[in-house]
Amino acid sequence: MKAVILVRHAKAGPKDLPMPDKDRPLTERGKNDLRLMKPTLLEQAIKPEHVFSSSANRTAQTAAIYAAFYDMCDSISFHDELYHPDAQAIVDFARRRDNGLQSIAIVGHNPELEEAAQLLWEGRFDATVPTSACICLSFNVERWEDIRENMGKMEYYEFPRKEERESLESKST
Repeated sequence: MKAVILVRHAKAGPKDLPMPDKDRPLTERGKNDLRLMKPTLLEQAIKPEHVFSSSANRTAQTAAIYAAFYDMCDSISFHDELYHPDAQAIVDFARRRDNGLQSIAIVGHNPELEEAAQLLWEGRFDATVPTSACICLSFNVERWEDIRENMGKMEYYEFPRKEERESLESKST
């Protein structure tokens, strides 16, 4: 079995900051939201063995906090090709991973992560992916290159304040 955990970066500073988009940092709210995820993520059976991150500042910061949950800060790598690629490029990136790894995390951006989840999941993934969200998909394959579209089994989809959002949604219907 192989598993991909798609991690959307935490809340970042506004796009109109006087700096290049790639340099935008996380906000304090973003850092706190991500930390709220730690207990839920540590309860999951599937944990990453390596974290692959976009080279943008906000994803690098997210990857560092996320990897610290698992005491694996030395297992992060940064990739320019994960800075706003299309969804198919994210899938292709996963397909090129070392088969010695069973589970990986890819920290990136929306809408590309959301679209990659739509490509990979065997069901219909039509949820909006908020900042700090983690989507774990597993694949009944032995080699990364054998991952195909609509093949992934949803293991979990977690995001900060999930219970609050679900409660509000159920009250509005």
